Amino acid sequence: MAWRTYSENDIASSLQWSCFMLSFFLFFFYGYQVYRKTCGWEVLYISAVEMVKYIIEIWWEKYSPATVTLSNGNEAAWLRYSEWLLTCPVILIALSRIGTADGTYSKRTMQLLTSDQGTIIMGITAALSSKATKVIFFLVGLCYGFNTFYTAAAVYLEAWKNVPEECKNLVKVMAYCFYSSWIMFPVLFILGPEGAGHITHDGSVIGHTIADLLSKNLWGILDWWLDYQLKMRLEMEMDDDNETEGEEDTNSQQMSTYKGKGASMRSESGDGDQSVVLVLDGSGTLTTFFQQQLSNVPVNVMAASSPEEVQTLASQGKGDFVLVPGNTELIARMKQNTSLPLVAVVEAGRPPPTGADEVVELPMIGQPYDNQHLINTFWNIRERRLAQDPGRSNNADVVALVSQLRTEVVRLKQELQVVKGSTSAPSEAGRPMAYI
Repeated sequence: MAWRTYSENDIASSLQWSCFMLSFFLFFFYGYQVYRKTCGWEVLYISAVEMVKYIIEIWWEKYSPATVTLSNGNEAAWLRYSEWLLTCPVILIALSRIGTADGTYSKRTMQLLTSDQGTIIMGITAALSSKATKVIFFLVGLCYGFNTFYTAAAVYLEAWKNVPEECKNLVKVMAYCFYSSWIMFPVLFILGPEGAGHITHDGSVIGHTIADLLSKNLWGILDWWLDYQLKMRLEMEMDDDNETEGEEDTNSQQMSTYKGKGASMRSESGDGDQSVVLVLDGSGTLTTFFQQQLSNVPVNVMAASSPEEVQTLASQGKGDFVLVPGNTELIARMKQNTSLPLVAVVEAGRPPPTGADEVVELPMIGQPYDNQHLINTFWNIRERRLAQDPGRSNNADVVALVSQLRTEVVRLKQELQVVKGSTSAPSEAGRPMAYI
């Protein structure tokens, strides 16, 4: 029985169909995960673009504008390049936030996007050029690409330091998958029809499809799995904290006495409503976190989905201050539209933004979080606003009562922690302690 031999065209076609089917499946899978809020929008978008790109490549690759014939007789795979322009920036957006608790973007996001755009534009220009011009643009593209790789390495290293111990290997696998697949693209450019021509068009399609399977499909699955693991861990930690608080119900009666003082203080000040902290938070995740951390002080934590909603609530007299993402431009814009103090929320270890009245850090996942600085920030701002607003503070006794209440709460917290430390079993290594 003779073995059937497969041509490069057969292998290329099989890989293209495989990539299409996998992207089709992942599109619906990620759609469900986005609905459940267990992954970001980026992987859903990437799988959608991949699915459309491969169905076009399978049926209409040789037609314009999928393939463009130049005046010098060369052909350019515009479908491939346009797909890079659509997906690579989104991959790097997802990369820039791996291992973070709040899913926000940083300065490195901009660095990755800038260098990636330079790499792709220089690569396309090199593909459209010939001889020395081709070499020059290719080398410039490599310089941009080196900066992309360097910045990505810093992101992976920081993520590896921040994630829990059981997720560190997953970050390593993501890094291996990223670099091994992305390095294939310049190599295929040099060897393929765009470069030296050592491999055929079908051979180039085979190589690029394998690179796509690794850099987009496999990396996207790993990114979703890391997001899922971190979200589940954070929810378990919050559940553990709630259980611990439930076990301390006997001590909560003492705390309610001091909360009663806070209510009396608000009544004397002429402010019948509870203090309000606004959280600029479109997803609701940060609001839940801060509600838990401020659960034992007299404050109502409210979510605001946009800066405009913050402005509306502030104009209604709601809010003592606003917790906002640590973005300098956002803070500067909000300063123009609201008189409320702005407290920047930044990831642990990140430099604080300029323009914020105060700064609080988010917890590192898997590390203990001390909410004392957050509570102190609340009391400091509350005291300043009471002292500066005659309509809310008829005399200095109100401010003095706030200070007394704050001291009593801190003292009681320390006593409860001592009681808990003497009656509770040691916490699991790497698990955060429950703070009241």
